[in-house]
Amino acid sequence: MRPVTRSACLLLATLAAVPGGVRAQDHGLKLAIGDFGLGIGDVERLDGIRLNFRDRHMERVRGINATLWMPHEDAEDGVVEGVALGLPLTGANRVSGLALGVGVGVEEEFRGVGLTWIGMGVGERATGIIAGGIGAGDDA
Repeated sequence: MRPVTRSACLLLATLAAVPGGVRAQDHGLKLAIGDFGLGIGDVERLDGIRLNFRDRHMERVRGINATLWMPHEDAEDGVVEGVALGLPLTGANRVSGLALGVGVGVEEEFRGVGLTWIGMGVGERATGIIAGGIGAGDDA
Protein backbone atom coordinates (compact mmCIF):
# COMPACT_ATOMS: atom_id res chain seq x y z
CA MET A 1 0.00 0.00 0.00
CA ARG A 2 1.30 3.47 -0.84
CA PRO A 3 2.30 5.77 2.07
CA VAL A 4 -0.39 8.34 1.16
CA THR A 5 -3.10 5.66 1.03
CA ARG A 6 -1.91 4.19 4.33
CA SER A 7 -1.96 7.65 5.95
CA ALA A 8 -5.47 8.37 4.68
CA CYS A 9 -6.75 5.02 5.95
CA LEU A 10 -5.08 5.58 9.33
CA LEU A 11 -6.62 9.06 9.61
CA LEU A 12 -10.12 7.80 8.76
CA ALA A 13 -9.77 4.87 11.17
CA THR A 14 -8.63 7.21 13.94
CA LEU A 15 -11.48 9.65 13.35
CA ALA A 16 -14.00 6.80 13.19
CA ALA A 17 -12.79 5.48 16.55
CA VAL A 18 -13.35 8.83 18.27
CA PRO A 19 -16.93 9.64 19.34
CA GLY A 20 -18.27 12.16 16.82
CA GLY A 21 -15.32 11.46 14.50
CA VAL A 22 -16.72 10.68 11.07
CA ARG A 23 -20.41 11.41 11.02
CA ALA A 24 -22.80 11.45 8.12
CA GLN A 25 -25.33 14.08 9.06
CA ASP A 26 -28.65 14.59 7.35
CA HIS A 27 -27.13 17.11 4.93
CA GLY A 28 -23.39 16.46 4.74
CA LEU A 29 -20.33 14.63 5.98
CA LYS A 30 -18.61 15.84 9.13
CA LEU A 31 -15.03 14.68 9.68
CA ALA A 32 -14.55 16.13 13.13
CA ILE A 33 -13.96 15.64 16.80
CA GLY A 34 -16.92 17.36 18.37
CA ASP A 35 -17.46 20.34 16.10
CA PHE A 36 -13.75 20.79 15.20
CA GLY A 37 -12.66 19.52 11.80
CA LEU A 38 -13.81 19.36 8.20
CA GLY A 39 -17.37 19.49 6.90
CA ILE A 40 -18.35 18.55 3.35
CA GLY A 41 -21.90 19.41 2.40
CA ASP A 42 -24.54 21.28 4.37
CA VAL A 43 -23.13 20.53 7.84
CA GLU A 44 -25.02 22.55 10.47
CA ARG A 45 -22.28 23.49 12.99
CA LEU A 46 -18.53 23.41 12.49
CA ASP A 47 -15.30 24.91 13.81
CA GLY A 48 -12.82 24.45 10.98
CA ILE A 49 -13.29 24.23 7.22
CA ARG A 50 -16.73 23.73 5.67
CA LEU A 51 -17.13 23.12 1.94
CA ASN A 52 -20.63 23.25 0.48
CA PHE A 53 -22.42 23.93 -2.79
CA ARG A 54 -25.35 25.93 -1.37
CA ASP A 55 -26.35 26.50 2.26
CA ARG A 56 -29.76 25.65 3.65
CA HIS A 57 -29.20 24.18 7.13
CA MET A 58 -26.05 25.99 8.32
CA GLU A 59 -26.34 27.31 11.87
CA ARG A 60 -22.79 28.42 12.66
CA VAL A 61 -19.34 28.12 11.15
CA ARG A 62 -16.24 29.33 12.96
CA GLY A 63 -13.36 29.16 10.51
CA ILE A 64 -13.76 29.00 6.73
CA ASN A 65 -17.11 28.57 5.01
CA ALA A 66 -16.56 28.05 1.26
CA THR A 67 -19.63 27.85 -0.98
CA LEU A 68 -20.36 27.94 -4.69
CA TRP A 69 -23.73 29.67 -4.55
CA MET A 70 -25.92 31.92 -2.40
CA PRO A 71 -27.98 30.27 0.38
CA HIS A 72 -31.47 29.00 -0.42
CA GLU A 73 -34.23 31.55 0.24
CA ASP A 74 -35.69 29.33 2.98
CA ALA A 75 -32.24 28.87 4.59
CA GLU A 76 -31.92 28.88 8.35
CA ASP A 77 -30.23 31.80 10.12
CA GLY A 78 -26.58 31.02 9.39
CA VAL A 79 -23.66 32.73 11.10
CA VAL A 80 -20.07 32.78 9.82
CA GLU A 81 -17.30 33.82 12.21
CA GLY A 82 -14.08 33.85 10.21
CA VAL A 83 -13.96 33.68 6.42
CA ALA A 84 -17.00 33.53 4.13
CA LEU A 85 -15.55 32.50 0.79
CA GLY A 86 -17.68 32.57 -2.34
CA LEU A 87 -16.50 30.50 -5.26
CA PRO A 88 -18.13 32.57 -6.85
CA LEU A 89 -21.02 33.51 -4.48
CA THR A 90 -21.65 33.25 -0.77
CA GLY A 91 -23.93 34.62 1.89
CA ALA A 92 -25.23 34.20 5.42
CA ASN A 93 -27.50 35.84 7.94
CA ARG A 94 -24.54 37.33 9.84
CA VAL A 95 -20.84 37.44 8.99
CA SER A 96 -18.00 38.53 11.27
CA GLY A 97 -14.55 38.53 9.72
CA LEU A 98 -13.59 38.40 6.06
CA ALA A 99 -16.00 38.00 3.13
CA LEU A 100 -14.50 37.25 -0.29
CA GLY A 101 -16.10 36.36 -3.59
CA VAL A 102 -17.53 37.55 -6.86
CA GLY A 103 -20.68 38.42 -4.94
CA VAL A 104 -21.60 38.34 -1.24
CA GLY A 105 -24.98 38.78 0.43
CA VAL A 106 -25.52 39.22 4.17
CA GLU A 107 -29.11 39.33 5.45
CA GLU A 108 -28.63 41.13 8.78
CA GLU A 109 -25.22 42.19 10.04
CA PHE A 110 -21.71 42.28 8.62
CA ARG A 111 -18.62 43.16 10.68
CA GLY A 112 -15.21 43.02 9.10
CA VAL A 113 -13.70 43.32 5.63
CA GLY A 114 -15.67 42.50 2.51
CA LEU A 115 -13.93 42.29 -0.87
CA THR A 116 -15.93 41.35 -3.95
CA TRP A 117 -15.36 41.50 -7.68
CA ILE A 118 -18.96 42.49 -8.51
CA GLY A 119 -20.76 43.52 -5.35
CA MET A 120 -21.78 42.99 -1.75
CA GLY A 121 -25.09 43.74 -0.11
CA VAL A 122 -25.90 43.85 3.59
CA GLY A 123 -29.54 43.85 4.70
CA GLU A 124 -29.33 45.84 7.93
CA ARG A 125 -25.96 46.94 9.30
CA ALA A 126 -22.39 46.90 8.03
CA THR A 127 -19.35 47.79 10.12
CA GLY A 128 -15.87 47.75 8.64
CA ILE A 129 -14.58 47.98 5.10
CA ILE A 130 -16.56 46.85 2.05
CA ALA A 131 -15.23 47.11 -1.50
CA GLY A 132 -17.13 45.92 -4.55
CA GLY A 133 -16.12 46.14 -8.20
CA ILE A 134 -19.55 47.48 -9.21
CA GLY A 135 -21.17 48.29 -5.91
CA ALA A 136 -21.46 47.58 -2.20
CA GLY A 137 -23.58 48.82 0.65
CA ASP A 138 -26.12 48.26 3.38
CA ASP A 139 -29.79 49.18 3.78
CA ALA A 140 -29.23 51.14 7.00
